[in-house]
Amino acid sequence: MRALLVGSARATDRRPLAGPRLLTCVFLCLLLLRSCTTHPYRSITYADDHKTVTVHVGNSIHVTLESTTWRFAAPSDPSVLNQGSQTVSEGSTRCRVEFYCGHVVVDVVALKPGDAEITAYLTYCGEARTCDLSKVAFRVKIHVVR
Repeated sequence: MRALLVGSARATDRRPLAGPRLLTCVFLCLLLLRSCTTHPYRSITYADDHKTVTVHVGNSIHVTLESTTWRFAAPSDPSVLNQGSQTVSEGSTRCRVEFYCGHVVVDVVALKPGDAEITAYLTYCGEARTCDLSKVAFRVKIHVVR
């Protein structure tokens, strides 16, 4: 006898789903759909400068800026965003030192609904280069929802 049990009915049972079996099936489908549509991780780069990004409570935000001369300030509202320490990664060995190759990364977690800014500042533009004032500060507004 070959029978595969699904819930309380055998797989060969041809009755339509009804009652508690239907509710269980609908619940599981909605749960799976929600897990496919939520984004627990959001990556932010310089392309997001001066934009607003919406995330959910509990989501992680990974901010990467090219050049090792960026330094992140604390979030504008630490009760909304918890910022970890920043990591500086050097570029390839073929990179000339004066170009400050590499990137700076910080990870942030959304703690509660609200708005806060993530800000970074250039600490150095280089001896042979003048600073482009529009690129001295990086700002992203984070809108946290439930």
